[in-house]
Amino acid sequence: MDNLAWGMQGTWLSFEVKEPSDVLISLSSASGNAPGFTVYRTDGPFTGEGTGVSNKNGTEGSIHAFNQVAQAGEQGIIWATDDDVSDSLEGNTTEQGIVETLGYVNGSGKNYENFYGYQVAAGAHDLSISNEYENGVFGSVSHSSGVDGNTNYANLTLLNLQAGYYTIFLGGTDTDGIDTPIDVKVSGVPLSPADCLLNWEEKENPTLYPRSSGAEPKGLVSQTKLQYYVRYYSETNTYLGVSSDNHVYSLGPNDPEPVDLGLVSEMLPETCQ
Repeated sequence: MDNLAWGMQGTWLSFEVKEPSDVLISLSSASGNAPGFTVYRTDGPFTGEGTGVSNKNGTEGSIHAFNQVAQAGEQGIIWATDDDVSDSLEGNTTEQGIVETLGYVNGSGKNYENFYGYQVAAGAHDLSISNEYENGVFGSVSHSSGVDGNTNYANLTLLNLQAGYYTIFLGGTDTDGIDTPIDVKVSGVPLSPADCLLNWEEKENPTLYPRSSGAEPKGLVSQTKLQYYVRYYSETNTYLGVSSDNHVYSLGPNDPEPVDLGLVSEMLPETCQ
């Protein structure tokens, strides 16, 4: 299939994140198989049924072969791209479709080039185009591991994954492999106290720390700058962050220097402890 994802042999799984958290996606299979997957942000629950344009061995609705490493709106994945994606190639008519491709894992240990000329490299890879939905993507592949020494793993961790819907397409990644069952686990890890506190401040003071300029909350990503773990709010030109001295600071457009709001330990709500 020109090293494309084979829709008839793979599986689509949708999951919802209720609150921002680190999420680990882990696939395992017998050593004769090489599991792999791609993870997408979607506009709603999406299980592989699309209505958009297909240009490679596909049919409308359930696709036969597609570009497993394309960004939303690019060739080979238009059929599944959400109809609200403005920079898509023509033909994206799917509702609750793919909004952004976040990352993939190729567990085969081999590098491929698919029909569209895209590189499908061995290992785990970050494909996100922004930090709107997460704060980092990384992963790993291991072969002949586990207690029995006969299990292959493909893992991907998404840091500070924002609330909303996500979809995984999974299957085997080695054409010489054996068709064996693949076990899938999606695990959420609670946010750090710092991120939990910043989220709480946003909810308590939405005018000063607005999470979004649109109708849907997009969530803001924390960044490390000097001694601060900080978020920037472009609408109000304001920073909010936690310093290495365990104090919470805010810096607005009229502030000559960061304003000390208090100790983290004293401001941390019970839900974050």
